[in-house]
Amino acid sequence: MMSSDDQKLFQGVIKSWDQPRGFGFAKRTDGQGDIFVHVSNLSDRGDLAVGTEIAFGIDRDPKTGRRMAADVRIIRSSLPRVRGRPEPSGTGFSVTSVTGT
Repeated sequence: MMSSDDQKLFQGVIKSWDQPRGFGFAKRTDGQGDIFVHVSNLSDRGDLAVGTEIAFGIDRDPKTGRRMAADVRIIRSSLPRVRGRPEPSGTGFSVTSVTGT
């Protein structure tokens, strides 16, 4: 649970991300250094990757006592959007284009 000091939202950009382990670090846009981000604190649907812009609160990790991102929301994903159309058989999609967001 966030303390009253930490209820404001901050912004940052994911600078490193370990997808198999579900964690990484974001560079805060306010210049206050990097912050630990864990996938379990992601409140939006989607995936995190290097370059993804996020908004977050700050909480303390119960194991280490260090500050970490909480209630993480994706502002802009760095992952490409895949646009497709249903296959005639209805079994899936064929990719028609890949675009950045």
